[in-house]
Amino acid sequence: MSQLENNHIVAITVLKDENDCKIQELNTAHKLEKAQLEETFEKLRLSLQDQIDTLTFQNQSLKAKADRFEEALKKNTEEQLKIVQAPYLHLEKDLKSLKHVLEMKNLQIHQQEKMIMELEKQVEKNLKLEEKITMLQHQNEELRARIEQNTVITRFVLVFAICLSLKGGSRS
Repeated sequence: MSQLENNHIVAITVLKDENDCKIQELNTAHKLEKAQLEETFEKLRLSLQDQIDTLTFQNQSLKAKADRFEEALKKNTEEQLKIVQAPYLHLEKDLKSLKHVLEMKNLQIHQQEKMIMELEKQVEKNLKLEEKITMLQHQNEELRARIEQNTVITRFVLVFAICLSLKGGSRS
């Protein structure tokens, strides 16, 4: 009986240790994954911000060139206009190119938004897993309580059986 109790206690301890270890592993993996996702998100955000800043600067530069071009048109004669126009003949191509780059950047931003949505889904999934861990912990505690209750009942039954056998043996 003592051996069974010891084996039972050892089994419960081993199960508890395994459960605690698995929970710790899950929590560690979750924290690591979350940190990595946050780091990746921040890097992508900074990269996109740099690209936006560069495009904004290019846009302002082109606007400044356009403003200077407009002023030159107002002040100069036709001949001077031709001289001034020469460096800006590619302005329309530059604007088209800039529009194309902006479209590509918008596509990148859209893809990043999709990635953020995926990350948010992953966070929700992790939260559900944490809830599941909590539920399993509660179930584990309930099972431990049942085991303890069954152990008490088993002891009582064994003691009762021993008493009956002792009474039965003393009568004969």
